[in-house]
Order: sequence, then C-alpha cells, then structure tokens
Amino acid sequence: MTPQALFEHGRLSRAQFHYQRAEKYLKAAADEGIAPAAYLYAVLLSDDAQKLEYSQEAQDYLTQAAKANYIPAMKL
Repeated sequence: MTPQALFEHGRLSRAQFHYQRAEKYLKAAADEGIAPAAYLYAVLLSDDAQKLEYSQEAQDYLTQAAKANYIPAMKL
C-alpha cells in the first residue's frame, strides 16, 4: 500500500471513530514521511487533544510534521 493510501485509510478510520485501526495506518504513513499523518497520529496518541502536555512519542511526531511545514502541527 502506498504511503498516501495508508494516510487515507487512517484518516477515514479516525473519522469513523475506529481509533485503533486509524493509529495503525497513520503511524505507518507518518513513518513514510506523510506530514498530515504524523500530526493526526500525534493527536491520537494524546488522551485529550486539549491538554498541553504530550508524550515523548507524540512530541516526536508533532515535530516531524512541523519540520515538514505542516501548519497545524506548528500551532501546537
């Protein structure tokens, strides 16, 4: 499966509230360099998207997305 296809599967799974499946696909896409996938995966790793503290893994993926100039990740 292509990285873009992994991202689309993950994005759609997240939208359908299938979070475990979304994490699998989004992590795979993020590891292939898809910045929006890295951002969404980091948000899923967080227990609460509103909290200000993220796990080290979530911070790593947010940083990856921000370094790829993905604007939503730069805001966190």
